[in-house]
Amino acid sequence: MASCQHFFNLSARARLKRKRVFPSLILLWLCLIILIGITVSTLSGQQEFAGDSTKMDVSSNGSLLLNKTPSPVWHALWFKFGILSIMMLGGLSAHRFRIKNIKNSNKRLQEMNSLLNQQIVERQRAKDALEKSEEKYRTLMENINVGIYRRFPPPDDRFIEVNPAMIQMFDFETKEEFIQLTAFDLYLNPEDIERLDNKMKRQGFLKNESVLLKKKDGTPMWCSISAVVVQDEYGNSLYYDGTIRDITEQKEFEEQVRQIQKMEAVGQLAGGIAHDFNNILTAITGHAELMLMQLKPGDHYYNSLNEILKSGERAHHLTQHLITFSRRQPIAPRSIELNKVIEDLQAMMRRLIGEDIEIATVLFPNIPAIMADLGQIEQVFINLIINARDAIREHTDQFALKRITIETYPVHLDKDYILYHPGTRRGPYVVIAISDTGVGMDEYVREKIFEPFFTTKKRGKGAGFGLATVFGIVKQNRGNIFVYSEPGRGATFKIYWPVSEPLGKKETNVNPVEGDLRGSEHILVVEDDRGVRKFMVHTLQSFGYRVLEATNGIEAMAVCQRDASHVDMIISDLVMPKMGGLELARRIHVIKPEIKILLTSGYSRNHLASQEEFPPVVAFIEKPYSIQAFVKKVRTLLEPESSLE
Repeated sequence: MASCQHFFNLSARARLKRKRVFPSLILLWLCLIILIGITVSTLSGQQEFAGDSTKMDVSSNGSLLLNKTPSPVWHALWFKFGILSIMMLGGLSAHRFRIKNIKNSNKRLQEMNSLLNQQIVERQRAKDALEKSEEKYRTLMENINVGIYRRFPPPDDRFIEVNPAMIQMFDFETKEEFIQLTAFDLYLNPEDIERLDNKMKRQGFLKNESVLLKKKDGTPMWCSISAVVVQDEYGNSLYYDGTIRDITEQKEFEEQVRQIQKMEAVGQLAGGIAHDFNNILTAITGHAELMLMQLKPGDHYYNSLNEILKSGERAHHLTQHLITFSRRQPIAPRSIELNKVIEDLQAMMRRLIGEDIEIATVLFPNIPAIMADLGQIEQVFINLIINARDAIREHTDQFALKRITIETYPVHLDKDYILYHPGTRRGPYVVIAISDTGVGMDEYVREKIFEPFFTTKKRGKGAGFGLATVFGIVKQNRGNIFVYSEPGRGATFKIYWPVSEPLGKKETNVNPVEGDLRGSEHILVVEDDRGVRKFMVHTLQSFGYRVLEATNGIEAMAVCQRDASHVDMIISDLVMPKMGGLELARRIHVIKPEIKILLTSGYSRNHLASQEEFPPVVAFIEKPYSIQAFVKKVRTLLEPESSLE
């Protein structure tokens, strides 16, 4: 290493000496030329003086002058040789200077080229890193199932950027269509955007703000918004960056939980009121009886005291309803054959409903026994039958079908079912379904139908305790009750009562293994209820099917007319706005008769068949259903050799 350094030092000194020697040689050469010129001039002058001819001139005074004429210096050979040498040395110096400048320029160019290459490499690396980072965040933004947006602050409010999840969430087709909107266009209530914008200005961010937004068609949607204000160096707001999550299902689930909690609270309140009221009632009726014992039938106050006792008896029945609703009434459960109870009650039920209303029974043979109090079971049937009778008699059309259908069948509730039905438990149940062809109920009535004192009957026609009592009895026995109804479509009440004995071996093998149920066909799901539709889509996709979605029959028709070759099966709800499932099935059968059609409804098939005729190409599955039962039905229909059930 030291020898190399020494070599480089010697080379540098040698180059320095060469740089100094060249100017010295030039100076020495010039001096030599000048010396030669002086010597030659001296010698030439002497020779010319000796050998030149003498010219005689006559002066003004007549004397003779001797005049010698010397040769010009530039005619001298040494002078010419000197000039030529100087020119050659000057040209050589200029050439050397030019070469030196070229070398220096080349060196500088090489250094600049090396620097530029280094900068190009660094810029390319930075560009690659930026592209990778952009690709990573672009992929994250495009694939995440949460709406991401950037928009201008008020008063502009226009959107700058949105991700695909945001576009899909609000049912828009393209990004270009979406960014034409302002934030104001998405809010259902205009005061909400003003409130949130003021909060953004005040604190600079939003976190999980629940607000009602609306889709492209105006459908309300609960969303959770989180956002932050992006500012410049002067503190001016440039834009808002934020996320939007659809929490409609979460809100619906919370509402179901609140409804259950409310019913529990009302039940506890009702039980407490009934207990205290019974104490007061005991005192009132007791004293009335004591007074009545001291009077004779003809006395003035005898009839009044009798009326007090009769009113007290009615009040006692009212408190019994309250206690039953609160689940505090003592019961004596025993093993009951449900079908036998229904058969024994038929004579009484026919007297209750009258001769103008038909009653039909569809009873599952050898149904498992249940544990229940016989009096409670009878009360449940009587209350539901009376409710169905009143709903049918509200029909203004005297020629409308008047029928009540009672069904029983076993079912096994799995973990997937209880996930979507809060308050339910896994296990074997017996389903009691009572359907009517009455006027039906809207959503408001369905939500309040089991509340005490709530009634749709005229004043004095009902106290609002019939269905509340049914609810209390079912819950007291660890069961569940659901109602399915639409205005003008009648109603179906379904009670899930736990069985008192395990189902036989035949039931344990009802659900086949998942591997037998997988498929890859294209299925169109048509359902107006968003929660049910998402559940069906998720279930089918998890079993390998490719799924399309529509919210009503009109949308389903558009999908089939656009590309019917990519639809192997349609699963449709029966009752939907614009076009129902039966009408859709009839039209699809005309367009492409080979498409399999499966209709679903909370009503039982026997109840529906009594109102409308099912085409022979249509299969049916009753809500609610387990995942295994649902996918098994789908797989069975898609098999080439399958027959409709």
